[in-house]
Amino acid sequence: MKTKMLITLFALVSVAGTSEATGTLAAQQNTSIIPTYTLWCMENPYAYFRRVISSLKWACKNGADCSPLEKGGRCQDLDNYRSQASYAFNDYYQKNPIPRNCDFNGAAVLTVQDPSNTKHFTFEKIKPTSDQNS
Repeated sequence: MKTKMLITLFALVSVAGTSEATGTLAAQQNTSIIPTYTLWCMENPYAYFRRVISSLKWACKNGADCSPLEKGGRCQDLDNYRSQASYAFNDYYQKNPIPRNCDFNGAAVLTVQDPSNTKHFTFEKIKPTSDQNS
């Protein structure tokens, strides 16, 4: 429970970002807050096995490109289901990078630390821009 609360707090603080607004009030209301960090979605190391597996299947059926995880795919040799889940969760999240797209019923978490350093593959990453709000 503490972990989930800390993750939620981190997400809320992270989303706040910073913004500089100039001009009229009407123009300021249309100003976007642009975070200056990169986010990845990865498997929650504290999640239950069954939740991770069911969320992995859901992500693959609902928008994540899991073809690299299949036999003959470039990521077929990932060492375990947690690495596979992280790949699928991140692929799903990066297509529409909003915090709720990296939850999977608690099976995933957002991180600012590049998980490629601990996984055996390279994660796709995004740097939020104001174009995403258009």
